[in-house]
Amino acid sequence: MPSDDSSLVRDSALSLIAKFIMPRPALEEKAFRRLLKCAADTNVGVQKRAMGHLKDVYLKESRPNMKATIAIEFLRRYGPDQESSVADLAKKIVSEIMDRSELDEVGQCRCFGICRCGHR
Repeated sequence: MPSDDSSLVRDSALSLIAKFIMPRPALEEKAFRRLLKCAADTNVGVQKRAMGHLKDVYLKESRPNMKATIAIEFLRRYGPDQESSVADLAKKIVSEIMDRSELDEVGQCRCFGICRCGHR
């Protein structure tokens, strides 16, 4: 995010990034990197909002590498050094993702090993 000291500004900027920049293919990669940075922000509110936007991206995304990057980011939020509400949200999101995991046309799971589908 921009180097603004106000977490409210960073939080508001996240919504703008998700709504107006992510949908534009030419700006998508840069916006995605910003969302990932915000997931590690010092402000818990900014982290949680970024995680919500990353969840939305994950559920709409079809590229395996992008989905894997997002899944790893959620798993990083599980750690004992994370604020408890952030860790709880990460667990909730991963659980929702696993529950929504779908099989592709040939029966291959697209969850990258984080679901309960039994594949390996």
